[in-house]
Amino acid sequence: MNTRLIISTFILMILTQSCQVDNEKKYHTITLFESTVKNINYDTQIIGLGEECVDCLPSTISKIQIQNDIIYILDGTLSTMYLFDIDGTFLKKLDCIGQGPGEYLRIRDFNVKGDILYVYDDRMNKLLLYNKTTLDYLETLNSKIYMRGFLPLKNGDFLIVLPKDQGRKQLAIADPLLNIKYDMIDFDKSDKDNRTRYSLLQSTADCITYCKPETNTVYLLSKDNGLLLDTLEIIAEDEKIEINATPLIYKNRLIGVYTNAKQERYFFETFYKQNQASYVIPFKSNENDVETLLNPMSIYKDSIVVSYYDAEAYEYINKIKRLSDRFETLLYDGGYVLGLYSEK
Repeated sequence: MNTRLIISTFILMILTQSCQVDNEKKYHTITLFESTVKNINYDTQIIGLGEECVDCLPSTISKIQIQNDIIYILDGTLSTMYLFDIDGTFLKKLDCIGQGPGEYLRIRDFNVKGDILYVYDDRMNKLLLYNKTTLDYLETLNSKIYMRGFLPLKNGDFLIVLPKDQGRKQLAIADPLLNIKYDMIDFDKSDKDNRTRYSLLQSTADCITYCKPETNTVYLLSKDNGLLLDTLEIIAEDEKIEINATPLIYKNRLIGVYTNAKQERYFFETFYKQNQASYVIPFKSNENDVETLLNPMSIYKDSIVVSYYDAEAYEYINKIKRLSDRFETLLYDGGYVLGLYSEK
C-alpha cells in the first residue's frame, strides 16, 4: 500500500472546527483511541503538475509550500526548487549549485515569506535570499551554527531547529542576521539527533508545530516570536508510541502518524484541546519507510491541506476514486498530482 496515497485518502477524513492556541495551559496529554470516521464532507481540488513539460518536474518532492497562488516544491535529491502556478503550469526553477554568490551546494530547507524565498544550504551553512517570483539572488546570511530546519517569524526573527552536537538546546530564536538570541527545550541524554529528510517545523493557521523524531511530544510555538505556547504529549492506550514526523494542525485537529512497539504505523487525527476520546484511523503500512509516512504536507491559506501522489500511489487510490483520463495520463507519464483538501 503506497504511503502517499494513504496520505491522500486520510486527508479526506479531516473534519470541521477551529484550532485556537490555549495560552493558559502550557502542557497537557492527549490519549488516542481507535475509532472510525464517517460522513465526511470535503471539497477536493486536483492539480496536475507540469502537464505541458514532464521534463520540468522534480525527481522527488521533499517539501511543498503555496503562496499567492504559486506552488514551491523542493527536490531534495537534486537540490533544486521548482515553481508552478496554481493550475500546475511550470514557471521556472532554481538550480544554482556551486560556491559563488547566489549559489549553494545542498538545500536542506526552504521557506517563503513576503517577497522572499529563503533557502538554507547546510553544506556551506548559509541562508540565501531570492526574489520569490523572479528567483533573482538578493543576499546571503552566513550562520555561525548549523541548522536542521528554520522558519521566518512575523517579527523578523528566525525559529531554528538545532542539531544535538552543538551544545545547545533543540530550538533557538535568532535575530534577522542569524545571531542566536536564546535557545529552548533541552535535549535528553537519550535523545537522537534532529535529523530527518523533511522539515521539522510546520507552519499552520495559528501556530508552528515541532516534534523531534521518535518522540511523542509535540510543541506549539508562536508564529509572531517563536515562543513556546503549549506542549502536547500524545499517548495511546496500553502501548508506547513514537510520532514519526511533525504533525499538522488543521482546524481543531492534530494530524500525524505514529509507530507502536510492534512497528505498526497508524495515521491519527485528534481533537487538539479536548480531553475526551480522540480518533485514530487504523491505516497500517509496515513496508514503508517511517519518514515518508506524513511529509510532505502543508497548509495553504490557513484552511486547505496540501499533499500529493504519483503513479505508484495512484494504483491504490484509484480503487477508491478514479481521476480523469487527463490526470491519469499525466501520472503514468511520470508526473505528479497535488490534492488540495478543505471542509465544505
